[in-house]
Amino acid sequence: MPRRDLKVYYEDILKAGDEIIQLRKDAVNINNFLGKNYFYRTAERCFQIIGEAIFQIDKINPQLNITGKRQIIGLRHMLTHDYDLIDYSRLWLYSEEVLPLLLSEIETLLEDELRNKGI
Repeated sequence: MPRRDLKVYYEDILKAGDEIIQLRKDAVNINNFLGKNYFYRTAERCFQIIGEAIFQIDKINPQLNITGKRQIIGLRHMLTHDYDLIDYSRLWLYSEEVLPLLLSEIETLLEDELRNKGI
């Protein structure tokens, strides 16, 4: 099966990231986030998507400079394989501390990709 285009992975990250941002707004605070299965399970799935997309991007172009790339891929592996060790409050912190920079970098990479393809 051929790999997907970088553009598609970038878009997947941006969509999942936007969903996490909306989730944070809906939850209002960490106590509400941790108090409702819907909030933290949705965040968990979105971070899995983000981590997998970065993992695939790294296979296609390991030279791409994405801040925290290894940590985000590691988070994806933990969410998928060591789900019983998840501290959901860390997902809240990741969404606050790591996600904004990541989304900004991915938007720039997507713009560059589109420009290079003449789109």
